[in-house]
Amino acid sequence: MVVMPPENSGSKKTAVLFALLVLVSASVVWGISVMAGGWPNRLGTEWDLLAEAFSQGRMHLIDTPYKVHMVKVDGRSYVAMPPLAGILLTPWAALNGAQGVDVGLFTYGLIGLNCGLLFLVLDAMKRRGWIEASTGALVVLALASVFGTAQVTLAAVALGIFTSQVLLVTCVLLATLAALRGWPLWLAATFIGLSLQARPSGFFSILLVLGIYAQSRLERTGKLGWVDVWQMVLPAGVPLAASVGFSLWYNYARFGNLWDFGYASLKGSKAILARVRTYGLFSVKYVGQNLWRYLLAGPLRMATNELPAGWPSRLPLLVADIEGMSMMLTTPALLFLARRYPIKGWVLGAWASILGCLVFLSLYSAYGAPQFGARYFLDLLVPAMMLLAFATGKRMRWWLGAALLAGVVINVVGSFELARYILGVFATSFR
Repeated sequence: MVVMPPENSGSKKTAVLFALLVLVSASVVWGISVMAGGWPNRLGTEWDLLAEAFSQGRMHLIDTPYKVHMVKVDGRSYVAMPPLAGILLTPWAALNGAQGVDVGLFTYGLIGLNCGLLFLVLDAMKRRGWIEASTGALVVLALASVFGTAQVTLAAVALGIFTSQVLLVTCVLLATLAALRGWPLWLAATFIGLSLQARPSGFFSILLVLGIYAQSRLERTGKLGWVDVWQMVLPAGVPLAASVGFSLWYNYARFGNLWDFGYASLKGSKAILARVRTYGLFSVKYVGQNLWRYLLAGPLRMATNELPAGWPSRLPLLVADIEGMSMMLTTPALLFLARRYPIKGWVLGAWASILGCLVFLSLYSAYGAPQFGARYFLDLLVPAMMLLAFATGKRMRWWLGAALLAGVVINVVGSFELARYILGVFATSFR
């Protein structure tokens, strides 16, 4: 049986590292956004207007300058996406109005918090004896989760949909930390329920949470029967059911239909909307293209007539495919997840949440949306980083460190590329 050390063991050091990671990562991400031209930004940050609408007791926007992600019903404009970001920003908007809300700073703060929370999650795993990585390695992994993934690329220009993806990571991290700290299961499940109001793919993270609680109970009592399983599933189901119920009510309040999420009638990519109207929001017809984008797609070869002056035409010049590239290419450390793992509840829960999320995303219609790499990888970032922490072992090998560093370089450079595209080519679709 694994015995956890006292909760206050090393707590001061942990608190200091948490605070430093939050401050440093948020500040650096903000600096990258400033250099990329993405801050200050009023392009597609519809959460400021939605927060103001909520503070005034309405759901529709008034005089919105935005087009993308908007749904028109009876002459009123609604934000199609789940509303968690707008809800959290409502107090800010109530005090200062929409013009006083800075969605970019809100997003950078969330990313900084995500970095610190992931460190706390990995530290809690180490205290339980589930991983052996050093504290220094945990710090490196936490920083890599920001600067070596889509979090840094999305922050370059904090569009509304990008903020929702970052917020999903925050909710899943809070739920995971609650499970690892042994807090009540209903509280962890509530965080997962909140994640559904950022992105519905957050649902699959409940499998990770249940795996952690199952492993904890097995280590504490030495057994895990069907009664124990039901005692976990039932409390977890209540907050999730409440969140689903809220989503259905929110649909009905806006569109007069419980099952209308607005995605088939919103303003957005013509290609994506055509797919949704033909095959639906989810379809097996999307699986091949989605898996190609997530796992195998690489950069594009620049056309000969677009090569810089003086560039040899026989020498290919590769450029990012702005419709998405393999997560293995842009975050190469993920390749080290391919290894043997012990049969433990948290491991099974982590892999179940990853595979469930991948199946969900592979059926989703949104391939071709602007991104650098695979931004939907953030939906499964938390279990992936937990498994990577286990794969690190007692000492981080140089090849894993090199892969993490390569991911940082690729994604920081990619943040400038994505910002250039959104602020240039893509900007006209927002107005």
